[in-house]
Amino acid sequence: MAQEEKKGIFGRMVDKVSSRDEREAAEAAAKEAAAAKAAAAKEAAAKRAAMAKARAAEAAAKAEAEAADAAEKAAAKAGQAEKMANAKAAAAEKRAAYEKRQRELAEAKAAEAEAELAEMKAAKEAEESEKRRAAFEKARQERLEKQAAAQAQAKAAVEAAKPKIMATHTVVAGDTLGGISAKYYGSAVKAKWMQIYEANKDVIGDNPGMIKIGQELVIPELQD
Repeated sequence: MAQEEKKGIFGRMVDKVSSRDEREAAEAAAKEAAAAKAAAAKEAAAKRAAMAKARAAEAAAKAEAEAADAAEKAAAKAGQAEKMANAKAAAAEKRAAYEKRQRELAEAKAAEAEAELAEMKAAKEAEESEKRRAAFEKARQERLEKQAAAQAQAKAAVEAAKPKIMATHTVVAGDTLGGISAKYYGSAVKAKWMQIYEANKDVIGDNPGMIKIGQELVIPELQD
């Protein structure tokens, strides 16, 4: 009985030890399971974080790619707009240059026409001036010829009217026109010596009584 009782106590002790071991093993297993679960959760969280980071990086890369694509398209569009604007500006510049050449050509033609008109007018005026000059020169020549003819005629008339010179006389001391008249005409009357004075008036001067020694006097033929 005592033996069985001892055996029962031992058994209970064994059972107790076994229960404790099992419990400790269970606790250890639970701890391990909890640690494994925590590690798995941590690993899963890390994977989720890595996945989220990867997705964020992918989204950022996609956004950058889309932005770059949009920028490229905008640049291409801007380049086309700039090309179009440059083309329009070049066309406008060419058109302005063409219009300028047309204006210059028109101005040159107008200037040429005006110059030709002025040249024709000048030529006509020169021709008319030459005609007027020729007419004036002809009239002047005719006038000079008439004047020369008239002068020659008058000179001839004067020469014809002049009495012929019969002698020359050099005045000496004591000479008077009356004495000279008496010498050459045989008479000292005034009517005769006045003919000597009139023939030599340019030599004697205004006073017939003031003849001077050395004067050369011409003695005209006596006029009745």
